[in-house]
Amino acid sequence: MTNRCPNCIEPIEGHPENGCVVAALIGVLRDREDHTEEQLLQLHRDIDVDALWDVLGPVIDTLGDGGFNS
Repeated sequence: MTNRCPNCIEPIEGHPENGCVVAALIGVLRDREDHTEEQLLQLHRDIDVDALWDVLGPVIDTLGDGGFNS
């Protein structure tokens, strides 16, 4: 059974660079080297994307409104 990204439904292992925000965020965690690969795969597989988007939505709105411009 292939684990699929709950956000874009692509396979998690070797997740393609298709613009998936969840894959990008997991990539940031991977770069930080605070988690094992097994932990990252579990986080990716088990993420509640609705809850994630509830939090990210306002951040994206602020970004679009120039709220992070210097």
